[in-house]
Amino acid sequence: MKYFFYLFDKNINPLKYDEFLKYIKLNKKRKGILGWRLQIHSDTDREKAKKIRISFMLKFPEIPAYLDHKEPYFKVTVGDFYTRLEALKVQNEIRRRYTSYIVPSNIIITED
Repeated sequence: MKYFFYLFDKNINPLKYDEFLKYIKLNKKRKGILGWRLQIHSDTDREKAKKIRISFMLKFPEIPAYLDHKEPYFKVTVGDFYTRLEALKVQNEIRRRYTSYIVPSNIIITED
């Protein structure tokens, strides 16, 4: 049976390779993994939310922005962060222009 070992710490118990592949398949089926985003707006006005999203995209084109509807609110979230620390760093960068909250989200996996 194959095993997957963490190369950075030999004291961690190995994961079975088959289990590791199972999680990869599961994440691909979900089209993402549980991660973090910054919520910069939440309101019942769709047009206002769209304007805020477009404004953010113009100011920070390198950070993806999303508009989600969870009745009755339209929420603008930004980023696809694997860790809360990554989200916190970007939150500090945009703090002058946007009040934001770190929220758990299903994030899109990108191939780097």
